[in-house]
Amino acid sequence: MSVNRYLAFDLGAGSGRAVLGELSSSGRLKLAEIHRFSNKPFRKNGRLCWDTHGQFEQIKKGLALCAKTGKKIDSIAIDTWGVDFGLLDAKGKLLSDSICYRDAMTGGIPEKLFKKLPKERLYKLTGIQIMRINTVFQLFALAKAGDRVLKRAKSLLFIPDLMNYFLTGKQAAEFTIATTSQLYNPREKSFSPEIFKSIGVDISLMPRVVRPGNVLEDILPEIAKKAGINYSIPVINVASHDTASAVAAIPASGEDFAYISSGSWSLIGYEAKKPCISVISSKLNYTNEGGAEGTFRILKNINGLWMIQEIARNLAKNGRKRNFAELSDLARKSGEAVAVIDTNHQPFLTPCDMPEEIRAYCKKTGQKVPKSEGELVRVVLESLALSYKKALEEITLLRGKRPGRIHIIGGGANNSLLCELTAKTTGLPVYAGPAEASSAGNILIQALASGRLKSLEEAREVSRKSFRPKVYLPN
Repeated sequence: MSVNRYLAFDLGAGSGRAVLGELSSSGRLKLAEIHRFSNKPFRKNGRLCWDTHGQFEQIKKGLALCAKTGKKIDSIAIDTWGVDFGLLDAKGKLLSDSICYRDAMTGGIPEKLFKKLPKERLYKLTGIQIMRINTVFQLFALAKAGDRVLKRAKSLLFIPDLMNYFLTGKQAAEFTIATTSQLYNPREKSFSPEIFKSIGVDISLMPRVVRPGNVLEDILPEIAKKAGINYSIPVINVASHDTASAVAAIPASGEDFAYISSGSWSLIGYEAKKPCISVISSKLNYTNEGGAEGTFRILKNINGLWMIQEIARNLAKNGRKRNFAELSDLARKSGEAVAVIDTNHQPFLTPCDMPEEIRAYCKKTGQKVPKSEGELVRVVLESLALSYKKALEEITLLRGKRPGRIHIIGGGANNSLLCELTAKTTGLPVYAGPAEASSAGNILIQALASGRLKSLEEAREVSRKSFRPKVYLPN
């Protein structure tokens, strides 16, 4: 039986992993984690930053560990979270660590930009949900502050594009990651000169845009040699926004579904051939991000399991370590939620004492205050399910019809209580899995780039054969 092997690097805003995918001639995909590492921001010169060079060191380590398996791979590719970027000088040297989107520098910045470029116009140009984390607001904040790094910069690369550049020496902006920035006009299929003029940043910083499945270049010989690899390996621009890769791996047939990519964020939406940019989508604040094979992901960003991560972090800081499974079990035993929160309430989006922030919100809104760990987590999970129900009603309005089912992919697919609550609250069957959807989608698009698979539909057929989702019914 012939086997094609592809190496995926999936970097999330908390951890990263190198995953080896083996696609057999029977059309089944097998995943094996080669390397896993922490990826957390740190404080530097008053800013919340990513350890950019450290991220690349972990990628090189993953390459070396893959080489030790003795299995020859056909290609490699990288997907990451969206909006963040690195700035390079005229010689192609990274000027500083990338700033994390959760940094406070964009506080109040959207309102200042809207005085120069109205909110409605910005949305019409990009079709992207207005969120202060977006690249457009990060750049405007830096420009307004007269940032020295931005002044010296000659090129800008989003995180996956930056890692690809380190691997190959070639610069390009991949379509799906570029669309997350709110700098890209999907109708014009290019970065918007009007937006760059409004934020006071030179559009010449931006590289050419390439589509998912583009073969960028082979990895640099010195990197291959150091990793113990003695053959050429092409680097593929997959759908390098992790959610775009995850959506490509949904084990669905047809179009009658909505999806929730559940991780630190919950991204709920549907897939379309064209962007949906209208008065209604603007009012509902829906985003139009790129997908595989030129599709668009019409979706909304909702705060997600980040809140549970923060609860766990604060508990650990106080000497009470709890993993996700333990917290979910406590939430199940606690019974129905004693309160409901707005999951996108601004203090919940940044590092904080999450238990105290939730209790303060409940007290301020005149609700019962959750006391135990289980009650806190139950409040978060039921509130997430309710936010999914509201988003599903909005999706029905945008599409003109109600989806027949929901696919939950990503880490949240492993949270059985969240899946049960989502099915119960929305009244739709929930298909949970795969949990490693970003890595699977990354690998499937590599297979498309190599010609091993012929279409997105065929890639999803492989996903259906390989990852049997767990079904949760509304009753």
